Amino acid sequence: MAEPACPSADARRSARHRGSAARSVLIELPGPSCSPTQPEDRQGCAAPSIAQVNGRMRLALKKPIFYRYLNNRYKDRHWRSLMGKSGVLAQSANSSFSGKVFYLNRGKRHWVLSKDWIEENDFHFPDDVLQLPDEVILSFLPGQPATRAVDLRTVSITNVSEAREAAASQCRGSGLEIGAGSSPFPVPLHCQVQYGDMYSYEDLIRHAYTDQHLYDIVAPTVKTSLDRLDNILDESLDFIVACHVIEHTRDPIGAIHQAWKKLRPGGKIVLVIPSKPHTFDRNRSLTTLDHLIDDYRGVHVDRDQEHYKEFFSKADGFSDPEDGEEEKWFQEWKKGYSIHFHTWTYETFGAMVAWIDKNAVPFTEIWSHDVLPDGIEFYFTLTK
Repeated sequence: MAEPACPSADARRSARHRGSAARSVLIELPGPSCSPTQPEDRQGCAAPSIAQVNGRMRLALKKPIFYRYLNNRYKDRHWRSLMGKSGVLAQSANSSFSGKVFYLNRGKRHWVLSKDWIEENDFHFPDDVLQLPDEVILSFLPGQPATRAVDLRTVSITNVSEAREAAASQCRGSGLEIGAGSSPFPVPLHCQVQYGDMYSYEDLIRHAYTDQHLYDIVAPTVKTSLDRLDNILDESLDFIVACHVIEHTRDPIGAIHQAWKKLRPGGKIVLVIPSKPHTFDRNRSLTTLDHLIDDYRGVHVDRDQEHYKEFFSKADGFSDPEDGEEEKWFQEWKKGYSIHFHTWTYETFGAMVAWIDKNAVPFTEIWSHDVLPDGIEFYFTLTK
C-alpha cells in the first residue's frame, strides 16, 4: 500500500493503511427501482411525510405486530427457526428496490451490501430471505447498511464500498452522521447513530436530487451542521461521520476542530472528501494551506464572496455565459447556496490534517486512503 500522506511528528500518531484480500459481492437482482405500491412522482415513488415517518417508526417498533404478520404468512418450520434471531432478511416480493436484500431489525431496514455479511451472521442466502410486500419493508425506517467486520491490519481495499466500510469500521458507541441524505454511511450496526442536517426532512424531500429515492431519505434527528455542530455537547459523542460534507464548510480546519471538541477521548472523525481532479471542481484552483489557515483565523464577507465568484466562474455545469457570471454568483451568495468552498487532492488534504495535528488539536491516530479506480473520493479517519 502507498505510504500515508500525513504522518504526525509524534511516533504515536501514524496514518495506517492496512490490507487483506476480502472483497464485497454486491447482491443485485433485476427489478424496478422503487415500490409500485407507492404513488408515482418524478422519481417513481412519493416520499412519506414526517407524520408518516413517525407512524412507521411506531409500527416498526411494535415487534409483535410484525411477527404476527410473518407468522400468518410463513407457517413452515424454517421460518420458525428464524424467530430466535434479532432480525430477519427480507426482499420485496414485487422485485422492487432494485432487488436489494435488507436486514430488518429494531424498526430499521439495513441494505445488506454483501453475501459475506449474511454468512458472518449465520444466515443462508437465499433460503433465509423472506419475500415481503413493499408496504411491510417500507414500514421500517432507512438505516445504515449492514457491513462486514473489517480488520484494518489485513484488509485489502479495492473499491469504494470497501473503503467506506473500512473508514467507519472502528466506530463504537453512539455518534452522529452529518448530511446522510438518502445514503446513510456504513457505520457498524452495533453503533447508535443520530442523523444531523441543517435542513428539515421536508426540505430534504423538496430539494431531493433526481437520482435519490425519496423513501430512502433519512429524517434528521438533530438540526445542526458540520461547521457549527449546534445542539451537541462537548465530549458527548464517540464518532462523527461526514461524507462529502467538509467541502461545503467555509472553515474546514475550524469544522474539524469543533468536531474534535464534541468527541470523547478515542472518538473518531470519519471524513469522505471529493477529489478535485475527479469532480466538477476539476477546472478550479487547489485551495492552498495558507488560504485554509486564513479561513481558520477568520471568515470575512469579502473572502466569502471570493469563494462564490471562483466557484460559479470555473465549476463545470455551474457557469453559463448567458446568465451573467457576476449576477449569478451574487444571487446565490445572498441565498446561501451550498457550494464547494474549497478543493483538495488526497495529498493537499493530508497536509491540512498534518497542520491541524501540529497546531490546533492532536490526533492519536490518522488512517487514510487515496482515490480508488471506481471512485471520485478519498478517505480520512481521525482519532482523538
